[in-house]
Amino acid sequence: AQLSESLGLALWGNAAEAGPGRCNHRAFLGALLLFVVLNGNLLWINEWVCGRFAKHAGFVFHDQALSSLAKAPIDRFFDKQPVGRVLNRLSLDMMQIDSATVSVFLNLLRNLIGTSMQQIYILFILPVWAAASTLPLYVVIVFFGYLYCGTVVSLTYSSKASLSTMQELTSQLPSAHTTIRANGACNVLMARYRCAIDGATRANYLLSAACKSWVSLRVTLCLSFLVAAFAMHAMVSVHGVGV
Repeated sequence: AQLSESLGLALWGNAAEAGPGRCNHRAFLGALLLFVVLNGNLLWINEWVCGRFAKHAGFVFHDQALSSLAKAPIDRFFDKQPVGRVLNRLSLDMMQIDSATVSVFLNLLRNLIGTSMQQIYILFILPVWAAASTLPLYVVIVFFGYLYCGTVVSLTYSSKASLSTMQELTSQLPSAHTTIRANGACNVLMARYRCAIDGATRANYLLSAACKSWVSLRVTLCLSFLVAAFAMHAMVSVHGVGV
Protein backbone atom coordinates (compact mmCIF):
# COMPACT_ATOMS: atom_id res chain seq x y z
CA ALA A 1 0.00 0.00 0.00
CA GLN A 2 2.87 2.42 0.77
CA LEU A 3 4.47 1.66 -2.59
CA SER A 4 1.10 2.20 -4.26
CA GLU A 5 0.91 5.66 -2.68
CA SER A 6 4.32 6.62 -4.07
CA LEU A 7 3.48 5.17 -7.47
CA GLY A 8 0.15 7.01 -7.52
CA LEU A 9 1.86 10.32 -6.76
CA ALA A 10 4.39 9.69 -9.52
CA LEU A 11 1.66 8.86 -12.06
CA TRP A 12 -0.30 11.91 -10.96
CA GLY A 13 2.76 14.10 -11.58
CA ASN A 14 3.26 12.58 -15.05
CA ALA A 15 -0.38 13.14 -15.93
CA ALA A 16 -0.25 16.74 -14.70
CA GLU A 17 2.81 17.43 -16.88
CA ALA A 18 1.05 16.03 -19.95
CA GLY A 19 -1.47 18.87 -19.94
CA PRO A 20 -4.24 20.45 -17.88
CA GLY A 21 -7.01 18.73 -19.79
CA ARG A 22 -5.51 15.24 -19.65
CA CYS A 23 -5.28 14.95 -15.86
CA ASN A 24 -8.28 13.99 -13.72
CA HIS A 25 -7.23 15.37 -10.36
CA ARG A 26 -10.31 14.08 -8.56
CA ALA A 27 -9.67 10.52 -9.69
CA PHE A 28 -6.03 10.63 -8.59
CA LEU A 29 -6.98 12.23 -5.26
CA GLY A 30 -9.67 9.61 -4.64
CA ALA A 31 -7.26 6.79 -5.46
CA LEU A 32 -4.63 8.30 -3.16
CA LEU A 33 -7.11 8.59 -0.28
CA LEU A 34 -8.14 5.00 -0.87
CA PHE A 35 -4.52 3.85 -0.65
CA VAL A 36 -4.02 5.87 2.56
CA VAL A 37 -7.06 4.26 4.22
CA LEU A 38 -5.95 0.84 3.01
CA ASN A 39 -2.46 1.43 4.36
CA GLY A 40 -3.84 2.41 7.79
CA ASN A 41 -6.01 -0.71 7.97
CA LEU A 42 -3.11 -2.92 6.91
CA LEU A 43 -0.87 -1.41 9.59
CA TRP A 44 -3.51 -2.12 12.25
CA ILE A 45 -3.93 -5.70 11.01
CA ASN A 46 -0.15 -6.07 10.97
CA GLU A 47 0.19 -5.08 14.62
CA TRP A 48 -2.67 -7.36 15.65
CA VAL A 49 -1.22 -10.36 13.79
CA CYS A 50 2.25 -9.68 15.23
CA GLY A 51 0.89 -9.64 18.77
CA ARG A 52 -1.03 -12.87 18.25
CA PHE A 53 1.94 -14.55 16.60
CA ALA A 54 4.38 -13.54 19.35
CA LYS A 55 1.98 -14.71 22.07
CA HIS A 56 1.35 -18.06 20.38
CA ALA A 57 5.06 -18.59 19.65
CA GLY A 58 5.89 -17.85 23.30
CA PHE A 59 3.33 -20.37 24.54
CA VAL A 60 4.47 -23.09 22.14
CA PHE A 61 8.18 -22.59 22.81
CA HIS A 62 7.68 -22.47 26.58
CA ASP A 63 5.65 -25.70 26.57
CA GLN A 64 8.17 -27.51 24.38
CA ALA A 65 11.12 -26.30 26.46
CA LEU A 66 9.53 -27.39 29.75
CA SER A 67 8.54 -30.73 28.24
CA SER A 68 12.11 -31.33 27.02
CA LEU A 69 13.57 -30.34 30.39
CA ALA A 70 11.18 -32.66 32.23
CA LYS A 71 12.24 -35.58 30.01
CA ALA A 72 15.98 -34.81 30.15
CA PRO A 73 18.13 -37.47 31.88
CA ILE A 74 19.54 -36.53 35.26
CA ASP A 75 22.98 -38.13 34.84
CA ARG A 76 23.68 -36.88 31.32
CA PHE A 77 22.04 -33.45 31.51
CA PHE A 78 21.27 -32.04 34.96
CA ASP A 79 24.52 -33.31 36.49
CA LYS A 80 26.49 -31.52 33.75
CA GLN A 81 24.27 -28.45 33.30
CA PRO A 82 23.79 -26.18 36.34
CA VAL A 83 20.23 -25.09 37.01
CA GLY A 84 21.20 -21.42 36.84
CA ARG A 85 22.61 -21.82 33.34
CA VAL A 86 19.46 -23.59 32.14
CA LEU A 87 17.24 -20.84 33.56
CA ASN A 88 19.40 -18.12 32.01
CA ARG A 89 19.26 -19.70 28.58
CA LEU A 90 15.52 -20.31 28.82
CA SER A 91 14.76 -16.75 29.95
CA LEU A 92 17.02 -15.26 27.25
CA ASP A 93 15.40 -17.35 24.50
CA MET A 94 11.93 -16.42 25.72
CA MET A 95 12.84 -12.73 25.77
CA GLN A 96 14.12 -12.89 22.20
CA ILE A 97 10.99 -14.68 20.98
CA ASP A 98 8.66 -12.24 22.73
CA SER A 99 10.44 -9.05 21.68
CA ALA A 100 12.77 -9.58 18.74
CA THR A 101 11.64 -12.49 16.58
CA VAL A 102 8.52 -10.91 15.09
CA SER A 103 10.05 -7.45 14.61
CA VAL A 104 13.20 -8.80 12.97
CA PHE A 105 11.21 -11.04 10.63
CA LEU A 106 8.82 -8.24 9.66
CA ASN A 107 11.62 -5.73 9.06
CA LEU A 108 13.39 -8.24 6.85
CA LEU A 109 10.18 -8.97 4.95
CA ARG A 110 9.39 -5.27 4.47
CA ASN A 111 12.85 -4.47 3.20
CA LEU A 112 12.84 -7.41 0.79
CA ILE A 113 9.37 -6.65 -0.57
CA GLY A 114 9.96 -2.89 -0.78
CA THR A 115 13.28 -3.21 -2.57
CA SER A 116 12.02 -5.98 -4.85
CA MET A 117 8.92 -4.05 -5.92
CA GLN A 118 10.95 -0.94 -6.71
CA GLN A 119 13.50 -2.87 -8.72
CA ILE A 120 10.82 -4.86 -10.58
CA TYR A 121 8.98 -1.68 -11.55
CA ILE A 122 12.19 -0.06 -12.81
CA LEU A 123 13.12 -3.16 -14.80
CA PHE A 124 9.60 -3.32 -16.23
CA ILE A 125 9.84 0.16 -17.78
CA LEU A 126 13.36 -0.39 -19.12
CA PRO A 127 14.14 -1.99 -22.47
CA VAL A 128 14.82 -5.71 -22.45
CA TRP A 129 18.53 -5.35 -23.21
CA ALA A 130 19.01 -2.82 -20.39
CA ALA A 131 17.15 -4.98 -17.88
CA ALA A 132 19.10 -8.09 -18.92
CA SER A 133 22.43 -6.29 -18.53
CA THR A 134 21.70 -5.62 -14.83
CA LEU A 135 21.03 -9.26 -13.93
CA PRO A 136 24.67 -10.02 -12.92
CA LEU A 137 24.48 -7.36 -10.22
CA TYR A 138 21.37 -8.99 -8.75
CA VAL A 139 23.14 -12.35 -8.79
CA VAL A 140 26.05 -10.76 -6.90
CA ILE A 141 23.64 -9.32 -4.29
CA VAL A 142 22.08 -12.75 -3.72
CA PHE A 143 25.56 -14.27 -3.42
CA PHE A 144 26.53 -11.72 -0.76
CA GLY A 145 23.36 -12.55 1.17
CA TYR A 146 24.19 -16.26 0.98
CA LEU A 147 27.68 -15.66 2.35
CA TYR A 148 26.31 -13.46 5.15
CA CYS A 149 23.76 -16.08 6.27
CA GLY A 150 26.36 -18.84 6.38
CA THR A 151 28.82 -16.69 8.31
CA VAL A 152 26.22 -15.52 10.85
CA VAL A 153 25.16 -19.10 11.65
CA SER A 154 28.76 -20.19 12.28
CA LEU A 155 29.58 -17.14 14.40
CA THR A 156 26.41 -17.55 16.48
CA TYR A 157 27.31 -21.15 17.24
CA SER A 158 30.87 -20.13 18.15
CA SER A 159 29.62 -17.36 20.46
CA LYS A 160 27.19 -19.65 22.28
CA ALA A 161 29.85 -22.34 22.65
CA SER A 162 32.31 -19.84 24.16
CA LEU A 163 29.68 -18.50 26.58
CA SER A 164 28.83 -22.05 27.62
CA THR A 165 32.50 -22.75 28.33
CA MET A 166 32.75 -19.58 30.43
CA GLN A 167 29.69 -20.54 32.49
CA GLU A 168 31.01 -24.07 32.94
CA LEU A 169 34.37 -22.82 34.24
CA THR A 170 32.66 -20.34 36.55
CA SER A 171 30.37 -23.02 37.97
CA GLN A 172 33.35 -25.29 38.74
CA LEU A 173 35.18 -22.75 40.88
CA PRO A 174 33.16 -23.01 44.14
CA SER A 175 33.17 -26.82 44.28
CA ALA A 176 36.71 -27.43 42.94
CA HIS A 177 38.53 -24.43 44.41
CA THR A 178 40.68 -26.50 46.79
CA THR A 179 41.54 -29.11 44.17
CA ILE A 180 42.51 -26.46 41.64
CA ARG A 181 44.88 -24.74 44.05
CA ALA A 182 46.34 -28.05 45.27
CA ASN A 183 47.21 -29.16 41.75
CA GLY A 184 48.51 -25.74 40.71
CA ALA A 185 45.95 -25.45 37.92
CA CYS A 186 45.00 -21.83 38.53
CA ASN A 187 46.99 -20.56 35.56
CA VAL A 188 45.55 -23.25 33.30
CA LEU A 189 42.02 -22.42 34.39
CA MET A 190 42.54 -18.70 33.87
CA ALA A 191 44.05 -19.35 30.43
CA ARG A 192 40.97 -21.36 29.42
CA TYR A 193 38.70 -18.65 30.79
CA ARG A 194 40.55 -15.91 28.89
CA CYS A 195 40.40 -17.99 25.71
CA ALA A 196 36.63 -18.42 26.11
CA ILE A 197 36.15 -14.69 26.76
CA ASP A 198 38.27 -13.82 23.74
CA GLY A 199 36.29 -16.18 21.50
CA ALA A 200 32.92 -14.84 22.68
CA THR A 201 34.05 -11.22 22.28
CA ARG A 202 35.42 -11.75 18.79
CA ALA A 203 32.30 -13.64 17.66
CA ASN A 204 29.93 -11.00 19.07
CA TYR A 205 31.90 -8.19 17.45
CA LEU A 206 31.86 -9.91 14.08
CA LEU A 207 28.14 -10.57 14.42
CA SER A 208 27.08 -7.11 15.55
CA ALA A 209 29.41 -4.87 13.54
CA ALA A 210 31.77 -6.45 11.05
CA CYS A 211 29.44 -8.80 9.16
CA LYS A 212 26.60 -6.28 8.92
CA SER A 213 28.93 -3.57 7.68
CA TRP A 214 30.53 -5.97 5.20
CA VAL A 215 27.29 -7.06 3.57
CA SER A 216 25.57 -3.65 3.73
CA LEU A 217 28.47 -1.87 2.03
CA ARG A 218 28.64 -4.39 -0.80
CA VAL A 219 24.89 -4.49 -1.37
CA THR A 220 24.79 -0.67 -1.30
CA LEU A 221 27.61 -0.57 -3.86
CA CYS A 222 25.72 -2.92 -6.19
CA LEU A 223 22.51 -0.89 -5.82
CA SER A 224 24.51 2.30 -6.50
CA PHE A 225 25.76 0.82 -9.76
CA LEU A 226 22.17 -0.05 -10.67
CA VAL A 227 20.92 3.46 -9.88
CA ALA A 228 23.75 5.00 -11.90
CA ALA A 229 22.97 2.73 -14.85
CA PHE A 230 19.27 3.58 -14.69
CA ALA A 231 20.00 7.31 -14.48
CA MET A 232 22.40 7.23 -17.42
CA HIS A 233 19.88 5.33 -19.52
CA ALA A 234 17.19 7.88 -18.64
CA MET A 235 19.45 10.76 -19.68
CA VAL A 236 20.56 9.29 -23.01
CA SER A 237 17.18 7.84 -23.93
CA VAL A 238 15.17 9.84 -26.45
CA HIS A 239 11.75 9.19 -24.96
CA GLY A 240 12.82 8.71 -21.33
CA VAL A 241 11.80 5.81 -19.14
CA GLY A 242 8.51 7.05 -17.71
CA VAL A 243 8.08 7.57 -13.95
